Amino acid sequence: MKKLLIIINSYFNLIKEYFNFIDYEKRKTFKRRLDICATCSFRKHNMFFYTCSICGCLLRAKTKAYYVLDDKGKTIDGCPMRYW
Repeated sequence: MKKLLIIINSYFNLIKEYFNFIDYEKRKTFKRRLDICATCSFRKHNMFFYTCSICGCLLRAKTKAYYVLDDKGKTIDGCPMRYW
């Protein structure tokens, strides 16, 4: 149930970002995550969008979720390879 809420929240944030309703710091964090995914070898291009070949998530939405961070500032449930 927790993962479902994270997924719903990430799509909601994707919509909020489109309409410019996300503050600058969050937008910067989301952009940094997407830039890391752009160079990842596990990024896979489907017909219209990029996904993670490990977890299958749509990268534009996955990078916009709010995740719990560990001591090093990396997400616990975010990137499966712990790149961000």
